[in-house]
Amino acid sequence: MPEWTITRDKGAITKYGGGIIKILEVDDSGTPVTGASAIDLGYIQETVLSDQTETEAVSDETGNKVQEFEGQRNVKLTATLMQTGKDVLDLVKEVRGKYWQVYYLSSKNVNGKKQEIIFAIGRIKPAIELNSLQKRVAIEINFLKNEAQISVQPSTTYGGYATSATIYAGEYYTIVET
Repeated sequence: MPEWTITRDKGAITKYGGGIIKILEVDDSGTPVTGASAIDLGYIQETVLSDQTETEAVSDETGNKVQEFEGQRNVKLTATLMQTGKDVLDLVKEVRGKYWQVYYLSSKNVNGKKQEIIFAIGRIKPAIELNSLQKRVAIEINFLKNEAQISVQPSTTYGGYATSATIYAGEYYTIVET
């Protein structure tokens, strides 16, 4: 297990969020579909990465918690798309039943480094809800645990900065800083 040294670091604080999200159609093992190319989701107002693991508490006969077990892990990325043209709305309709590899580039550098997150296999929850006052499309991408190691070349596939990235078997994503 790696050792972490976390220090107070003002350079790691970011104020603005959106970033860049690109998706690539893959099969259920995370292999790119023949002829697939990355699709840029356009301007992003906000993104939220959620990696949550449910827990179950076990109590003894007196009601005191004596153990806690980890349960299901849920990893998802939600984003608010600022563009609501026909092409974006059509894409949101067409994602049904497909698997996606997802590339996310943070909008701000962290300590002068680009931060890229590559998700191996995801399903985009198809939903459109447009408010006439502020036209935005919210998307939710739920990720699946990959069974085998997946190697990605973000600079080639997505026009990113990292030359390579690996999502290990049993994981959902990797974070690369360059």
